[in-house]
Amino acid sequence: MFLKRWAQPTLQSLKSLQEILKMSKLKEIEESIFKLPQDDLAVLREWFEEFDAKKWDEQFENDAKSGKLDPLAREAVEDYRAKKCKEL
Repeated sequence: MFLKRWAQPTLQSLKSLQEILKMSKLKEIEESIFKLPQDDLAVLREWFEEFDAKKWDEQFENDAKSGKLDPLAREAVEDYRAKKCKEL
């Protein structure tokens, strides 16, 4: 019975293992990036900037559609109407 209980992974142990594997993968990626020649690093940097911008746009769009930004929009409109805004 002891071995049977010991061998069964708990949710916490699985989460810990996932975190270790995730960190291991990230470490491998980091090490690979450090080894890139300058030309390849420039290509990676350009690709990642485009990738990151697309992901940010997707998140912003999802937040807007879900109403997550509504309180901020209402606050901005209220501040504008109350003349709490400055021209930039």
